[in-house]
Amino acid sequence: MIIANATGCSSIWGASYPSVPYTTNQKGYGPAWGNSLFEDNAEYGYGMIVALQHRRERFHNYVKSFLKKDRIEDLNPEIYEKLNDFAECWQDDPAACTRLFEDLSKLLDAETVQKDSLLKKISDEKSLIPKFSHWVIGGDGWAYDIGFGGLDHVIASGIDVNILVLDTEVYSNTGGQISKATPLGAVHKFGAAGHLRNKKDLGMIAMEYGSVYVASVASSANMSQVVRAFVEAEKYHGPSIILAYAPWIHQAFQCSKSPLQHGCGLWLLAALQIQSDLEVVGEPPLQLDCKKIKLDVRDLLRKENRFEQLYRTNPELAQHVEDQVHTWINKRFDNLKARATGITAGHALEAIGTGNTNRIHILYGSETGNAEDVANRLAALMKQRTLIPQVMQLDEVEVDELADMESVVVICSTAGQGEFPGNGKVLFESLEKIDQKDLLSKMTYAVFGLGDSSYIFFNEAAKKYDAIFADLGGKRLIGCGLGDDQHEEKYETALSEWLPEYWTESKAPEPQNVSDEPGDSMYKVETVTSHVDYKRCIPYGAVAVKLDVSRRMTPDDYDVEVRHLEFDLTGTGLRYALGDSLAIFPESDPQLVEEFCAFFGFDPELKIRIKRAGTESSAKHEALFKQPMSVRQLLSECIDIGGKPNRMFYEILYKYCTDSAEKEKAKALLLKENKKSFLQMTNKGNGALF
Repeated sequence: MIIANATGCSSIWGASYPSVPYTTNQKGYGPAWGNSLFEDNAEYGYGMIVALQHRRERFHNYVKSFLKKDRIEDLNPEIYEKLNDFAECWQDDPAACTRLFEDLSKLLDAETVQKDSLLKKISDEKSLIPKFSHWVIGGDGWAYDIGFGGLDHVIASGIDVNILVLDTEVYSNTGGQISKATPLGAVHKFGAAGHLRNKKDLGMIAMEYGSVYVASVASSANMSQVVRAFVEAEKYHGPSIILAYAPWIHQAFQCSKSPLQHGCGLWLLAALQIQSDLEVVGEPPLQLDCKKIKLDVRDLLRKENRFEQLYRTNPELAQHVEDQVHTWINKRFDNLKARATGITAGHALEAIGTGNTNRIHILYGSETGNAEDVANRLAALMKQRTLIPQVMQLDEVEVDELADMESVVVICSTAGQGEFPGNGKVLFESLEKIDQKDLLSKMTYAVFGLGDSSYIFFNEAAKKYDAIFADLGGKRLIGCGLGDDQHEEKYETALSEWLPEYWTESKAPEPQNVSDEPGDSMYKVETVTSHVDYKRCIPYGAVAVKLDVSRRMTPDDYDVEVRHLEFDLTGTGLRYALGDSLAIFPESDPQLVEEFCAFFGFDPELKIRIKRAGTESSAKHEALFKQPMSVRQLLSECIDIGGKPNRMFYEILYKYCTDSAEKEKAKALLLKENKKSFLQMTNKGNGALF
């Protein structure tokens, strides 16, 4: 990490001995920190980035030139392998570059590099192998005011840089003068009569570029949101800016009271994600973490010293300012909420024309991802019908926000013996405490559950949500759908019956502009010619653990196989409690993989790299992008070629038929009246694709 720090409070706290906040990790890696003049910090950091970028490009050219030359016979072949890997990942995989730096440092130090001039240059400049994280840090006086021109230039450049603005809303380092970040009505030096202009909206200015990740955070309000914003900013390949609320001493209130800022809307928590997973599932990229203004702004203005002073010195002006602040807060919140809900003018007019002006909220609770997949699939189908869906986790929704929803679909799985999924428990527990029996009187709702009838509490979580929504005044549109893993098509059997009924009862318009041609691919596959070391693919959110014991507990002739498993959790950091569920990811049968490759003419040893093709994939597919792999590994660990595809698979597959007659036949099989023929076809060979 390389940090360019503007002179100010952050540079004082960042460089004062002995309280330096920066440190090193277990390997001795830590940030390189530099302090610039107050007015040119953005340019200072930009120069660092450009210089290092050019040096790494030159180093990459050394590597490419060296790899094109004839091999040096007595040189360790692993050096060639590692340099090949670097040439593949040097721009987009920081973790891999760090590993390669450690490996190549040892390998090169053990060689006589003078035997080749290019090899010596590579050895001398091996410190350029890691991909560095660049941060530009400063206060609001720098970012909003004196250094804004440079900051805007850096953001507009499109360079991969992370910017952190510590917003005290005043020139705190020079004694408390007003700045362009000072909110309306605040009393500070050079503004003793009260600041009479609204705060500059730096976040909105950055948003207008359309290619900048923007987040507004406050550790006193939501620490998890702060951490998420930093992770997302670092991950984004392009300019990112995080506006961090940093209360100053002259505001004269305890940090524990600072959530007043966020509850009344004076400081909003939000994040604008560019080209994220959200766009794939139909979600707008702006995530407004502050869902609703819950507190009256007067609760803040009369408690913070910077505002309260104006009430003492000029009550009439203070009242006028209070009204203006209230109007400004609501106007800004409504503007951001419109962006966050994704209702564009064109989409809204289209919806009005079809009589569908209400947003439909799809709320899901998912343990292993199936319910989330159904929710995203339902959102795509709603868009085809010119509806306006918004997909959210159940526990993302607050009770008062739920009460304002008019049309809701709940997709909820059941974990274990009747347990709620990890992201669907908090909302239900909150609803259980509500005595207001007409809380959901505005709402029309439908619930679909995913479960397994071999368990006693079949679809218990979905049934409980269906019942409590009704108890609180919600109007049940149709009966609770009960997806069952014991059916031939698993939950698809019930979903195929429940969904048409939902379209009918909700009076949804017919699908529009549905194409029989396949959409743009989410992935592209490249051949890798260099050596690839095997590294197991770990599914999203999973951890590899050692299985010590696997013993069947039921008799061999019993129709249900129950096994006793023991895992070694040493060094994994995993903890568990009684009742926790465990997801196990199997591998494809090796013989089936060989037969699959032979049938399709694939070389199982061919090394490939899978990349995004312009559109983000789901986060759970991230394992596919972390490393190059062989076709054999892809089919063994990533693609379930021995499993039974669901109906959605066939809904996509028919679009790839090249023969028109075959395409029509495949499409017809998906019709409700051809269900028997569809099941006969898909159940051949126990329903496996191959």
